[in-house]
Amino acid sequence: MADTIKNKYGGEVKKESLVAYCREQKNRYYEMLCLREEEKNWKRFLHSKLLEYSGKHKYFEGKINYLSIVAKSEELYEMEYKDYRKTIFEIMTCFDRLVEEIKEG
Repeated sequence: MADTIKNKYGGEVKKESLVAYCREQKNRYYEMLCLREEEKNWKRFLHSKLLEYSGKHKYFEGKINYLSIVAKSEELYEMEYKDYRKTIFEIMTCFDRLVEEIKEG
């Protein structure tokens, strides 16, 4: 089992760094939930997350939970609050599963 994952530039990233990244991103989604509850600009925050993820796809190739995170995130724009909240927690669970995939892979 390799301890690194190659990036699109031929470099390598430690798996432990990706695990830490995923855990941080999970926290950011909780923060986005709070932003919406406080009626602050959560859409700008979401937009920046989606841009960030589009550049990180190489690290997560073949990881179904990564695809779920991106797909569910894109749908948040159109959701009523009840569904938005539920989906945020689903995304957070996907991050937990993604961490396990990275550790196992």
